This record gives sequence, structure tokens and C-alpha cells, in this order.
Amino acid sequence: MFRQPSDRSPFSQRRFVIAAGFVLVLAALAVVLVVTRGGAARPGAAQTKAAGAAPGQRSSPTAGIRAPSATGGPDHCDLSAGAETVPTAPPAAHWTLVGSMAIPTSARVGPERHVDGFPVCYAHDPDGALFAAVAFWAAATAAPPARVYRVLAANTPTRAQAIASASGDQSRLSDSGQVSLAGFTFASYNPRAASVAIVLQSTQGAMVAVTCTMVWQAGDWHYEIPPGGTPPASQVDGLGGYVAWGAAS
Repeated sequence: MFRQPSDRSPFSQRRFVIAAGFVLVLAALAVVLVVTRGGAARPGAAQTKAAGAAPGQRSSPTAGIRAPSATGGPDHCDLSAGAETVPTAPPAAHWTLVGSMAIPTSARVGPERHVDGFPVCYAHDPDGALFAAVAFWAAATAAPPARVYRVLAANTPTRAQAIASASGDQSRLSDSGQVSLAGFTFASYNPRAASVAIVLQSTQGAMVAVTCTMVWQAGDWHYEIPPGGTPPASQVDGLGGYVAWGAAS
């Protein structure tokens, strides 16, 4: 179950200002980062260092990303599914940079390969959905939104609208400051869809939980852009109710 969010929603406070260059889901997180860069850490917020690649781990090839194909996604993925039980402890992982954010990697869970610089091909299980959700947000620090949507977003009418709206926008999530993974929790999982909250943390310590719906489509997990475009998000004061997890854990 999700931890009850704070009543102090980041979207209800005047000091939260949407960065003009971001649209739809990327705009939601940009709001948080604009605030946390200039504000003090929330009381009780867990302190983690900014995400970075662990020693000896190579970074994903995000420099010079080419425009992804119109279809997006992998041709096929070969990773076997693991247990259907959602993780309640930090999954074993190595960490590597995508843009300016570290993502978890695993020989069992994925990513198995990259498409135009983006990590793809994750196991068809809860761990795979979780790893793919983190990779989606990290990709937003490496490339403009339309490129991220084409490869990592589920093929829905909202995706098409998001790509059209973001055309020509060269903003990256990293333009609003550095962010790292702090934790997660699952609300639901089945082989077709997973609902997971990803906790992202600024370098000042403030944290925001962003709810992600990941759907199994075309042989991989993809982020489903909500019909309204912006995912549910709330500022949280700590990791109570979440599994603490990240490169700095």
C-alpha cells in the first residue's frame, strides 16, 4: 500500500513554478526540482548523495542520442521472468549513469540492451517493471522529452499527443538540477501492468514520490503517460512506507 502523501502537495504551493521548457510528465518533476534546488531539506528527509555510477561501472551511451524510430522499443527481449511477488527489500543491482541519474542494472533483470542510447529489455516481472520505471525518469535527464516518449512510453493516444506537444523542446530534466533515486513501493502488480511509486530526491534532501504505471507492451515494460499528461506526485517527509533504495544506499 502507498504511504499517505503529505497534505502539502508540491502543486498547491505558490513557490512551485513549472519550468517553461517541460511538458506533461517531465513538467511535473521539473516543478519539484526547481523548488528543491533553492529550498532547505524537509524535516526527516533521508539524506543521500547525488546518484552516480559505482566504481568500475560503465555509463550508458547517452551522448549524441539519435532520434529513435517511430515505433520505438526493442525488437525482442530474451530475459526470463522471475518471481511474481513484488519486492519489499532493495533488489540487488549495480548502478550506472543515464544522463545525470544512476539506474539499477542486473544481468537477470536488465536492461538487456539499449535502443538509441536508452536502456530497454527488462524481465517480465515486478523487478523488471521497477527497473524500467527508474530508467524512464533517468532518461529524462539525458534527452529531450519527445525522444524519451518515443522509445520508453507505452503506445497510447496520450503518447502521440505528448510527442506532438514536445516536438522542438530540447529541455532535459537535468536542466533543473540533479536528482537521485531514494526509494519505492508498489501499489499493485500483474503481468500486464504495475503501479509503483518512485521516490526521487534532490541534492538538498527534499523528496517527491511520483506514481508510475508501467505496462507490458511489445515485449517490454513501458511508462504509461496518464490521460491528463501529469502523473500523481506528492512531496514526502521521509521514507516511512517506502523501501529505501538507490546508488548511495
